[in-house]
Amino acid sequence: MWLSHRLETLRQHPGPIILEGDPEWGAAYLIAALTERPLVWLELNARDAKDPVVQGNKLAEAVARAVGSPLFGYALPYSYGLSVLQQHLELLGPLTFALSGAEYGVGLARSLLGLHRSGSRVILHFSHLPPGFHPPAGSLRLGPEQLALTHEEAAALGAGRVSRDRLETLLTTSGRAYERFLLLLDAERALPGPRTRPSPRGPRPLLGEEPATTEEQAQALFNALARQRRWIEALELASVRLPHLVPQALEPAAQTMWARGTLDLLHQLLRRLPPDPRVLRWRLAAALEQEQEAELLPQVEATLRQEEAPELRALYALALYYRGDLEASLHQARRAAEAAATPLTLHHWGRLRGVLDPAQALHTLKEALRLAELQQDHYHTILCTLSLAQTFNALGRYEEAADWAEWGLNLYQHEGLGHGGLRLHLLLEWAASRTLLGQTAGLGERLKQENPSGSAGSRLGVLFRSTLADLYLSEGQPEQAERIYAELAQITHRREDYAALANLWVRVLLECGREEEALQVAQRALRLTEGLPPFFRRRAQLAYGMALSLRDPTQGVEALQAVLPALCEPLLAPRLAQAGLYLARAQLALGQTAAAKATVESIRSFLTPGGAGYLAGPREAFRPTLTLLGGERFDLELDFLGGVRVTHARLANPCRLRYAELMAVLALHPAGLNLEALTLAVYGETASPQTAKADLSRLRREGVAIESKPYRLAGRLRADFLEVEELLQQGQIRKALGLYRGPLLPGSEAPAVVQQREALEESLRQAVLASGDPEAVWVLAEQFAQDLELWERALELLPHSDPRRVLAKARVERLRRDWGV
Repeated sequence: MWLSHRLETLRQHPGPIILEGDPEWGAAYLIAALTERPLVWLELNARDAKDPVVQGNKLAEAVARAVGSPLFGYALPYSYGLSVLQQHLELLGPLTFALSGAEYGVGLARSLLGLHRSGSRVILHFSHLPPGFHPPAGSLRLGPEQLALTHEEAAALGAGRVSRDRLETLLTTSGRAYERFLLLLDAERALPGPRTRPSPRGPRPLLGEEPATTEEQAQALFNALARQRRWIEALELASVRLPHLVPQALEPAAQTMWARGTLDLLHQLLRRLPPDPRVLRWRLAAALEQEQEAELLPQVEATLRQEEAPELRALYALALYYRGDLEASLHQARRAAEAAATPLTLHHWGRLRGVLDPAQALHTLKEALRLAELQQDHYHTILCTLSLAQTFNALGRYEEAADWAEWGLNLYQHEGLGHGGLRLHLLLEWAASRTLLGQTAGLGERLKQENPSGSAGSRLGVLFRSTLADLYLSEGQPEQAERIYAELAQITHRREDYAALANLWVRVLLECGREEEALQVAQRALRLTEGLPPFFRRRAQLAYGMALSLRDPTQGVEALQAVLPALCEPLLAPRLAQAGLYLARAQLALGQTAAAKATVESIRSFLTPGGAGYLAGPREAFRPTLTLLGGERFDLELDFLGGVRVTHARLANPCRLRYAELMAVLALHPAGLNLEALTLAVYGETASPQTAKADLSRLRREGVAIESKPYRLAGRLRADFLEVEELLQQGQIRKALGLYRGPLLPGSEAPAVVQQREALEESLRQAVLASGDPEAVWVLAEQFAQDLELWERALELLPHSDPRRVLAKARVERLRRDWGV
């Protein structure tokens, strides 16, 4: 009766709901009973305050419970998850969003209120309303006065259980608080076992509340949880009531939480336990993921002085690396691996070894991978694939890097892990490999769905944003890339990190034509990194050489030749290739053609045709340099998929659409067309052949070689729409999709162009549908957003744990409704 009365009030109110008062007033019971729509419910506590990443983890977990599978990853701040929800709420909703312990996340609470729209509701529960929080207009506030039990409601709860007089006593003793009344009622009837309170993760025993459970009852509950392999609940119980049982639950509970990505909960539980090496091992692992390791390091160091603890030592080595102490980190990692060969110790030794010797690191990482596979340790198996991808990228073996990153992503989905930080790292390494290969189709949109806005200062946040900026650059949007790097520069606090940032920022500034600013950024990076070891300073030196290459080639040659050895030992292939391209460009500017050819030859193995332009500089400035890479040279290049771009010695960009249509039709007919056929193909049935003849004459005056009788393009030609068609015929679906940036000459109504546009789209569509490749299907479904068959195929192919599956399902349902299917 108490529950039903208040539920009716909540359901009828159109605005947000604000519940106030301690949990014993029953807010959790009300929230749990709201079952008419999916419930996104998360609960914060004092340890979560001022930690947007922990709050983001809880939001990610709550959304995954509500919609049936992950929508976005862990290890990212709540603002990222909210941005994804804002973008897709119309597709996913209506939902109920509930936040318990809202006083520990006022910023999250305010942000959640923005989701109260389109039939979705928001409920915030505060134990006490913070002074700075003002409920929005139209909200309903229910505090202890409104939540208090009435005599009638108490009588309904206790009917047939206790006498009326005793009922009055219980109501008075409870202060009319719903949960406290139920606890007293249970004690009055001597019910066995603890009462539970609803929570986002299921009913939880009210440990420590009155009436207290006996140790025998707690032991029985622990045994039941252990039999059901509910190790997280078992560890929670043991940490509060049964400390002697902690060792039994620690390892399986920690592994479960680690695989799920609920590192905040793991950290909270471990803080209650005595700091022995096993507990510290997991605490440090969680702290490293959350970038909170600093306060724990003195305790770790004291423990390692007393005990070997190899896995704790391996994690300590990683912490030292993050602090910039490379020599000490390598020593500790090697010592840990020699003391005990486990997937963790071997992985960390291989990963850190790869910083100075990537070729030798491969052997260690593969050994760690094999051991993890034998032990069915899925987390470390996938972690090893990530490190292998990173190492292959450093060695310039980009195809292998992409293969390992994609293998890791597929394995992650197959095993159903919930460690979002690991998944995002894999995705970013895969994106980096594909950028270096020039295969970026669909990557930008994929990364935007992962956008961890608000976390730019975290290691993962910086990596994400710089990867996205590189994609913007490679796709011809340098201004967007530059904005990201300028923002990152404001929040970068380590000199080593600023050196790497300066290298990327200078590249983008040069693309934007801002050479003076590029030089200033590079000079600042050099000044800030003075005194650092050469390993940490080399990218600042590269940035300086890049800026000088265009401004003062003589000084550029000197600066770039000085940095080349540092990029070779240890090898950092993408940056070595970049240094070589800029050096060759400066040498050509000085008339040193033979030297430029020798430079390009020395870096050839670290470059791909698609990725060289991303590493180089402005297209016109680097055209002669890229020509030295060899391959077939073309007199005319047509990039007409998704836009109009012509590469020609004299024809300006953007060229007129009519010129593009003429060149596209002639490219489609290499044997040539007579004037009448060309007129019909480009202008339609009502046009005069003289119009076509006049436009052809103007195009010739622009320098395009066109022969007549029949009309055809002369010279060597490359056209992206012809390349896509050829790749499809060869069965190279991924490469074809990588080149397909959009419809052929969008906006053109030339009959032959329209016909070829539709034919190419359908050929690509059928090839992708038949491929069974979920990544290819997803990329094309996003381009053809209204294609129900593509979305159905994506839903069929995506693993259940893939965050995109939720969006695919919602899109299918929406399209089926729209089409009346």
